[in-house]
Amino acid sequence: MVLGDLVTNGYGVSFGDMHTKKLESLLNTHDHRYEVISFGMDQYSTSQEVARFKEIGVGMNPGLVILAYVLNDPIPDGSINDFFKRDEAPSLAFEWVVRQFKAGLHVQDRFQQREGCRFFDYFSQMHCDAPKWAVVSASFGELRELSHHYGFQVLVVVFPLLDEDPHASFVNYKWRSIHDQVIEEARRNGFSSLDLLPYFAKRQPAELKITPSDELYPNETGNEIAAAAILQKLITSGIVLPSD
Repeated sequence: MVLGDLVTNGYGVSFGDMHTKKLESLLNTHDHRYEVISFGMDQYSTSQEVARFKEIGVGMNPGLVILAYVLNDPIPDGSINDFFKRDEAPSLAFEWVVRQFKAGLHVQDRFQQREGCRFFDYFSQMHCDAPKWAVVSASFGELRELSHHYGFQVLVVVFPLLDEDPHASFVNYKWRSIHDQVIEEARRNGFSSLDLLPYFAKRQPAELKITPSDELYPNETGNEIAAAAILQKLITSGIVLPSD
């Protein structure tokens, strides 16, 4: 079972090109039979993913839970799309703008930086924000308790950002420290982990984007690379059996 957001949901690619479907195809070779269930939900954060899994997913008795971590996952809400699902506001877009403005007035009061953490942009700041990261850490802890109670293994897979710059290269990738932070949290909870950065770095970010300006969502090639890397990790970890 794969927990995640729009990346897990295959945003921008066809159903058959989602990394979850490609992984299932790779797993189902010869006499081995596996089912990969995607629990990807649009705009979900890590805490929401774990909460939904706790309510629905544990009853499906998975043998393995893959947490697909994307670098915007500490954010629990704030998407303008949430407001357009409501009908009580006379001007939903205006309400969203006002809320963001009011939040900005108090950002200095709310922001508590993690000790020794340095940030330079949106993604690094949210991982330096102590309260936001505490929610992620607590979600990992809750998943650990669920794994002990229900007897499944956990693999945390970290997806790299693809950078908005069309000429960007993974050689100068700016968010390595965030990857290390997530992987350390996985290790602390006894989870296996997989950093997809070395696999993506064999190509250029521009080759893996669904659109030139996108930095979050991998295209068909990116999904294929992710599926192959996950399979390799599962085999080397002894979680699944290699093909004959």
